[in-house]
Amino acid sequence: MRTRGQVGAAERAVFFRCLSLMFLSGIHLGRSFDILARQCEHPELARAAREVSERLRSGSSLSRALVQGRAPLTPFTLRLVQLGESTGTLGVLLTRLADYEEKLSLLQHRLRAQLTYPLLLATLCLIAVVALPPWLFAALRPALGQTGLPWFSRVVLSLSQVLGSPFFWLLGGGLFYRFRTILLAQAAHLPGLSATLSTLAQARFLRSLALALETGLPLQQSLQLAGGCSGLEEPCRQAIEAVMSGATVAQGLAVSGVFSPVIIQGVRAGEESGKVSAMLLSLAELFELELETAIRRFLDLLEPLLMLAMGVAAGAFIIATALPLLRLVESL
Repeated sequence: MRTRGQVGAAERAVFFRCLSLMFLSGIHLGRSFDILARQCEHPELARAAREVSERLRSGSSLSRALVQGRAPLTPFTLRLVQLGESTGTLGVLLTRLADYEEKLSLLQHRLRAQLTYPLLLATLCLIAVVALPPWLFAALRPALGQTGLPWFSRVVLSLSQVLGSPFFWLLGGGLFYRFRTILLAQAAHLPGLSATLSTLAQARFLRSLALALETGLPLQQSLQLAGGCSGLEEPCRQAIEAVMSGATVAQGLAVSGVFSPVIIQGVRAGEESGKVSAMLLSLAELFELELETAIRRFLDLLEPLLMLAMGVAAGAFIIATALPLLRLVESL
């Protein structure tokens, strides 16, 4: 989930697509950013487009204007724009960046779509646990008189009150923020989720590396940027060291043991044929399809667990409700 004001991949994709079309049509960059500033619905992008336009008109290069205008772009994107200016391939580069952001946006959209149903189930279960016990037990407590609620009913009611307390969520959020690195690292080892996250990282690595190499960025810098975009900095650092020692790219990627054998074989075939970028793009599409399968597999494991949790919550609620009713009947 992105924070307020953060620019998503979909907005960046539209931004770069419009910019590339206007640039290839011969419209001056300053004029292009003026048009984008008026058309962008995202306030942060509109602000950045206005500032970049002003700096372009004052004589700055595009890469420098993007930095000075505090454009909400990644270091990977800024580095590629600088490379496109130096090599005279800015129009092609902007088109490739638009393709890259569109693929990333599509991947994020599919992920959100797959997670919607499990999250909806979890939310409904939480609402039921928080809202129903206080409402029902408030009506039963006067009828029970001095005997009060059974201990199990009191436990369920206390749990409901704790989950409904804003202090609980503030404390939980603070603890998660404090130990988020450790918690996320542990969550990454859950069955099904670890394979999904690994496939996601490798798919992003392949597409980022293909884009960097296609625009003419040196191999070492391409590996470094692709590692930063995919969260595979350490494996890419090991690959760079191996390449600098005389190894091929395929051998360098194999050193860390993180990358799939399919990637190693594909890169080796691309090196032998001289079409590494094309092979990387093909591998990226293959891994994105595999990612969809991995997400479905993970959700197939997650959905029964959520249904089990809902069943346990419903059973506990039924028992907690039946116990005071039985006590009330016995007192008659």
